[in-house]
Amino acid sequence: MELANCKPHLFMLYLFMFSCLGYEYQDLYGAKWMLVFYHDSSGGVYFQNASHALSCNSAQQYSLLGSINEDMKIDGKYEFLLEYPGYSGYNRWRQSKNPVLDTEVSGQISVGYEAISISWTDVGWGGLVRSYQSGNTLLDGSAGRIGNWYYSIGAQKNNDYLTLCNAKDCFPGCFSGAKIQKVKLWIRVLSFPTIRKLHFRMLFPVILFIVVIGFE
Repeated sequence: MELANCKPHLFMLYLFMFSCLGYEYQDLYGAKWMLVFYHDSSGGVYFQNASHALSCNSAQQYSLLGSINEDMKIDGKYEFLLEYPGYSGYNRWRQSKNPVLDTEVSGQISVGYEAISISWTDVGWGGLVRSYQSGNTLLDGSAGRIGNWYYSIGAQKNNDYLTLCNAKDCFPGCFSGAKIQKVKLWIRVLSFPTIRKLHFRMLFPVILFIVVIGFE
């Protein structure tokens, strides 16, 4: 049906819901966070290229990585939180340089890396950097190990290497052989906006309901 046939009050609600797409905020581990990246690779969903991994918003792929800027630093550094839904634990750390701009260099971890609470240190964890494995992922946390891309952020294809993933439809995560399909990356913020914008997947059921009852 054409948008013009939507009931007026539902049409306004419909537009409001879509205007809210974009940001997700949470109170976690005693701090405030904004989601800057989410990936669910189940079903073989991967990023097309680096540009796609820098900015997108769908049910299984969400990224604001391209919007990270100097204003997001707290006391001179970015503070990040890395989670793998389905796995207990998290990595929380600070680093001086935007990982999108911190090109991986052999033998070097991310610039200004400072651990806060780290659950996983396997396979060369050292903060996030712009991966040397650019054909596989945008960022990785095996900082300085240019042959690896564990802690992948922005995986561009499925990984068939048993030593990395041990399954298809997954990507290299927090330890060798981990069957990772979901990852969340948060950046710490000092406060939340008055109206919190929400990630697409949080609004999808409501949007679907509006579409079904609003268009007749």
